[in-house]
Amino acid sequence: SGRLSSTGSFYNTTGSGYFTGQSIIVQGTGLAAQNFTHLFVTEKTGRGKGVIFDASSDNGALFSGYSIGITDSNKLFFESYDNNGPYCLVSNVMLAKKNMVSVMKSNGRVSFYCADFNNNVILSDSYNVSDTYFLPSDKGVMGRGLSGFNFIETSPFTGYLSEYIYLSQSISPSALK
Repeated sequence: SGRLSSTGSFYNTTGSGYFTGQSIIVQGTGLAAQNFTHLFVTEKTGRGKGVIFDASSDNGALFSGYSIGITDSNKLFFESYDNNGPYCLVSNVMLAKKNMVSVMKSNGRVSFYCADFNNNVILSDSYNVSDTYFLPSDKGVMGRGLSGFNFIETSPFTGYLSEYIYLSQSISPSALK
């Protein structure tokens, strides 16, 4: 379930949420679990970078969690923590104007996927990560980064999200097709 704050022009386009600084708070359990998949259809309309989803938490002894977004050069990013502090992974896949993408974490790896419908292929790249800093969280935020966490990227996302699926497991990249 989610709670939308400050709707503004969120519903200007039927079938899509249009983010311009507002956010949706997602309540649940296990949002920063060891294995997960975020699958979404998006069209970035603003300049600069923006956080699409953030599931950061602080248990008093350890920052944990992650954020997902799109950079100013139109590439997916994944930000989290390790023993050196916050880090940011940026996909090498250049996004089109409108995209069906996935960010997946499974067994110490983060993978970025983007459906290339013109060539009927899935473009991807992946990176090794430490599983230590992915503790379960009961809250996530769509549309902006959570405040109070020392992530590098915290800017609100400006653009459309017409589909968004979160799974507490990893799935096959062929699901994008």
